[in-house]
Amino acid sequence: MKRIMFFGFFILLIGCSNQQFASEEEFVDFVKSTKDYENVIFLAEEKIEEYTIYPIIQEEAISFLLLEKNKNNTFEWDVISDFREYEITSDYSFDIATKSSINVLYGKVNDEKEVSNVFLNGEAITYSKDNNFFYKISNGEMIVEDITLN
Repeated sequence: MKRIMFFGFFILLIGCSNQQFASEEEFVDFVKSTKDYENVIFLAEEKIEEYTIYPIIQEEAISFLLLEKNKNNTFEWDVISDFREYEITSDYSFDIATKSSINVLYGKVNDEKEVSNVFLNGEAITYSKDNNFFYKISNGEMIVEDITLN
């Protein structure tokens, strides 16, 4: 299953990596209409400077898409992280990915844990109770001193 998702994502990247879009909505519609990604769930849309970051979920995997606004007011996209599934043996597992000046800390809480919030260095970060994924998007340095579940 992981190979199929990775292969599909890879094909999507090769075929469309230089594609430009007139708007963010056009990009989202494009991703949703792509056969391999018609069931993708967009968790949110976060804007930092000229970038829009989309955390997306497909089945039990998470990925992040980066949309950059160009000087000519069109948008080009890239992937911050490929789809990642987690096999968790402790309370949680996480990764950090960087693309351009954007850093993303993301991970998943063990499905057996009952959690309301996830904290990074004492600060609450985005946590989806529906699928147990958490993330923090930043254009600054990402330092992990402590991740706490509450």
